[in-house]
Amino acid sequence: MAAHQSEPEENRVGNTEIDSQLFAIRRSARYHDRRTTHYDRLHRATNLVTVMLAGVVLMDLLGAEIPTPVKIVAAIGALLGACDLVVSFSRTANLHRNLKRKFVVLERQIIENEMDVRQLQARRLEIESEEPAIFRALDVLCHIETCAALGKEVSVHLPWYMRVTSQWLHWSDAGLAAQESFERRLAKQLRKRRDS
Repeated sequence: MAAHQSEPEENRVGNTEIDSQLFAIRRSARYHDRRTTHYDRLHRATNLVTVMLAGVVLMDLLGAEIPTPVKIVAAIGALLGACDLVVSFSRTANLHRNLKRKFVVLERQIIENEMDVRQLQARRLEIESEEPAIFRALDVLCHIETCAALGKEVSVHLPWYMRVTSQWLHWSDAGLAAQESFERRLAKQLRKRRDS
């Protein structure tokens, strides 16, 4: 990931449409990297709790008294196992991993000037057609990260509750909330400067 973030901007065509597409592609690669990490963690947690559940079953078979915390872990394990059956954490992680790879390949082709704007737009739409529903708060976080990585001014600020739940809830109004939060934060900073 780090390799494609540090590409010198002067190696590319100075076309604003290309710049805009390149920014969106980099943001998308970050987004899918974060989703991959999220689902990989869920898959590993499910495997860990499943192994722990084997111990609970063994205790039950031996007639041992099962402590309440162990029962809670067992319930969490059962819930995670059911979610893994429905969502298939590892398959979903692989989907996001493949989407990230496609965006990185597309970025390389842009940097090497291998395609014009129309080809680029068509290829990006083709990749986006494979994407599952977008978690908007996470997308805004990736926008902020991409701005920071490229040294661009960040003009949005995501509220804390959206940051915390960005991997779990879609937050269709995240973009608007991020703009409003940034404006409130900016106004507060201006008031502090004026008062001091």
